Parts: sequence; structure tokens; C-alpha cells
Amino acid sequence: MAKEHHVCFICLRKGHSSVGCDDRTQCCKKAGCTQLHNRLLHYGKIPRSSVMDTRVMPGEDGPIENEVRIGLAKTVNGTILLQTAQARLVAPNGNTALVMCLLDVGSQRSFVRKDLADNLGLKGTSECISILTFGNRQVRHEVTRSVTFSLTAVTHGRLRKWLSALCVRQICEPIGTNPPLMTEWTHLHGCHLADQFPRNTTEIDVLIGADYYYDFVSKDIRKGAADEPVAVQSVFGWILCGKTGRVTNKAATALLCRISEEESANLLLQRFWQLDAIGIAPDESRDSSNAECQYSKWPIQFNGERYIVTLPWRSEMKLPNNYSYVLQRLEQVENQMKRKPEERQVYIATIQEYIDKGWVEEVPLAAEKGKVWYLPHHAIIRVKDSVKKCRIVFDGSASYRGFSLNDMLSSGPTLQNDLLAILLRYRRFRIAIQADIEAMFLQIELQPKDRDFVRFLWRRLEPHERLMTMRFTRVCFGLKSSPFLAMAVIRKLALDKSAQYRKASAEVLRNMYVDDLLSSFSTEEDALSVSTEATALLKAGGFRLHKWRSNSETVMKRLANCS
Repeated sequence: MAKEHHVCFICLRKGHSSVGCDDRTQCCKKAGCTQLHNRLLHYGKIPRSSVMDTRVMPGEDGPIENEVRIGLAKTVNGTILLQTAQARLVAPNGNTALVMCLLDVGSQRSFVRKDLADNLGLKGTSECISILTFGNRQVRHEVTRSVTFSLTAVTHGRLRKWLSALCVRQICEPIGTNPPLMTEWTHLHGCHLADQFPRNTTEIDVLIGADYYYDFVSKDIRKGAADEPVAVQSVFGWILCGKTGRVTNKAATALLCRISEEESANLLLQRFWQLDAIGIAPDESRDSSNAECQYSKWPIQFNGERYIVTLPWRSEMKLPNNYSYVLQRLEQVENQMKRKPEERQVYIATIQEYIDKGWVEEVPLAAEKGKVWYLPHHAIIRVKDSVKKCRIVFDGSASYRGFSLNDMLSSGPTLQNDLLAILLRYRRFRIAIQADIEAMFLQIELQPKDRDFVRFLWRRLEPHERLMTMRFTRVCFGLKSSPFLAMAVIRKLALDKSAQYRKASAEVLRNMYVDDLLSSFSTEEDALSVSTEATALLKAGGFRLHKWRSNSETVMKRLANCS
């Protein structure tokens, strides 16, 4: 405020600065302070917090900016206890570690230290995040990963809670010491505390944010006098927080970060073309030197309506039964959706659409035995034109006892066309057209012998309803082999129908990138001719081209009928 009104920092009057002020009687006399300012302006120094990350959700409309307070460690008149707890982290592969947790409802997301996640072998999906440190206006974009694990109490760990967290190098500065318990804090008698009292300064390993906070704490609270700590019951034991009445001379420490989800045009364009955008990270380590030879030998059948494929296994299938793990993940999703009734209904409607369209089926009782794998799932909700749309993500990279389905599958040879060449051809001629295949993966049928490896659990997000074991009948999102299978089918379709649809076949083979078709033509007649032919070609294989776009109004009016 003193800066805003351009007043002297010493006498708080206008017309001069603190350097030229003669009234030094108003100068700050706080112990150890050598600054030229009024004592009313003395608040101590606030060190910068560590870097904090946030997920950039694909498909969100417009930039979203939030300010998140991570916690207040000290004040100038007394020690403030944060909600800290010692816990045991259990990875899906069975590895465990003792960790220090900070519970903070002021943080929108949960976080885990990256080195800890690496040491425990935690695997997960990649996410683009924007990083903005305290006091810095420059946003840095990075790619991190979201991992899943469970937390339980150190000594009485019968109850385990699952959560997903983003990996970061450091969550915050080390948390200060805990004081010894005072005998006058009688409201704490008999409480099994989740942290040690006293305790030295310690590093935070896991931050439990508002997304999972209420999964770990209960409504039981014990309060003492006004300047005594409050006890909150949790999965880990009783957590102490608040005032202790102890005066400290330490500086006030605030952990603060600002989350920005505004992305540059270059990053948005890059992410648009990444396979991550459809739920699969590309495997850059695979060998594509003999791609055409491998592709030509891949078994693809046509049943008269659509193409049928089998999963490309990398090695012999040695997958453990992960039923209990996936059931816990489903219960976690159900608990989250209790607080989001509108999103819950969209989630249910989307799964029901999968069932109605035959993309998934309930597992017959005769197929219960044998080698199986269950896919955990969660929803990504987007709001567009005030309408909530849901995309279900089936996590093929979810690890259990050191195994995941994607670890056992091959990415296949690289069949994608060169993106730069496609974009150059797209800008070559006067009339441009663009379209994409509707639900491309789900139009490809999966051989019955592989369907039990893509099971999932479902009960309409209601714990009291019958638990159904479902399985995919089609190629699904989240498997690393899905892009290869889709492109192999598209290429086979184009070659099979090349005699009947010569021009469209050439366009699909040259200018298709995943499910997007982009091309340009010299005349509107050529654009319309090829577009109509491409629609018929893909329809013959069970696919539907839609969302046509063109820079020509005449072409757009005619293509409206193609959709």
C-alpha cells in the first residue's frame, strides 16, 4: 500500500523518499532489522517456496489461473503446527517406504517426491504441466508423470487408501520442528498421534491435497483452549495442527504457489499432435527399420462389417491377478464422485453408451477362469458450450506387483506418416479439407481370445449395486499397441479398396495421421470428389469420417451431407 500511494517508507508522508527523510524517530527498531522503513511495515522476510506443478488437462477451454496456499509454517507470535503425519507408502509392485506426509486442503492437487517415486518403481502416465514459482511471472512448461500408490498407518496399517499424485523434485522447504507435548493439553490424552512430538526438522515426501484430503481425515476433532493445538482423527492416527502458545523468534515462513494453465500456441499445437492426447505415450525405443515387413505379416481379418485384430504380445503372458487392486481403484473413484453428482451422472452415461453400442460386454460365467487382467479407469470431464463431456481413461500402464499390461504389449512398427510432410501438403494447394474418424479405436474388433486381458469392474459408481466384470470387445484407449493396430487396419483397408477408390486410397495412405485426414486441392471439384470417395472408403471398413472443415464455403456446404 505504501508503494501504491508513493509515500515515504519511514514517516509515511508524501513528497519524499525514505533516503531523504529527516524523521528517523519513526524508523523501524525491531531487533536485527537494518532496513529504512516504518515499524508498521516490518513483517520479516518470506523465503521463496519450492516449485509446484499442476496438470494441464487436455481439452479444457481457455486459461484458468488459481492461487494456492500450501501452508503457513510460522508466525511472529507463536509456533503453528501443520497437519503432518508419518505413514507407510505401499507401491502397486509391493515396495514400501516410510514417508512424511503433509495434509493441506489449500492445495488443489496431491504430490510426491520424484526421487522417492523412482526408487519405489512407481509408474504412471505422462502429463504436461505449467510451473510458476513464487515471485516469478515466467511460466515454465514441463512433462511429469502421475503415479498411483496407497498410504497406510505405520503401526496399525489395516486400512489403506489409494491416491494419484504428481511427481515433483521437491514439494516444499523442510518443515520445522515439533515441540514436546504439554501436560496441560489434557484433550490429547489417549490419542495415538500420527507424528512424533518432539520431532526435528524433516523433509515432506507426500503432500495430500484437497483432491484426497477427506479420504484420509474423519469428522472427529478434539479441541482444547484457544492457544492449544487441535487434534484431527485420520487414517494415520490423530493429527495435531494449529497454535501451541509457544513464542518463537523464527521468521514467518509462507509456502505459496500460483498455478497457471495458460499455454503457448506452440505447446498447444505440439500436444495436439502427440499420441498422449488420445491416452497413449509413444514408444521411442522401438525399432521401425523393418516396419513394412512386420506390418505385412500381422494377422488382420474382415468379417464383412469391420476388421478384427489380435493384441501384439511382446513376450509370454505372465500377468498376476490384479482384481483386488483394481477394485480398490474403483472404490476410490466412487468416493470422489460422491462429491461431484453432475460429473458422476456423465461418467455413468458414458459407460452405458459403451455397453449399448457393444464396445464392451459383461464377462460370461464360462470365461471366468484363465489368464486375465483388469484395467483401472477414471474420467476426464470437459466443459464445452456449458455441456459436460466425459472421456473414460483406461490405464494400461497401471502397475501391480511390478507388471503392467503395456509392459507385456509391443508398440508395433511405426506406421505413422511423417507429420511435417502432411502439414506441408496440407498448405500446398488453394482448397484445404480436414476431417477425423469418429471413435476410431472402438470401430476395430478385438479377437475373443484377447478380450479377458482388457477387463474392468463396474457397478454404476454405487457400492451397494451388483459388481459387474466387463471386458472390451474392441480396441481401447490406453494400450500402447492401439495406435499401431489402428494404422495397420486403416492401411489394409486403403490397400484392399484401392481399385474401387483409387484417389481416396492414395490420400488415406499419404495424409492420414492417427485419426485425422488433412489434404489440399487445386479446385473445389477435386476436393469434393476425394472427400466423398474417402467417406465411402472408410465406411466400407466400419469407420465414419466426421467433423469436416474447409476454407471453402462451397465445399463446406456439400461436406455437411457427408457427416
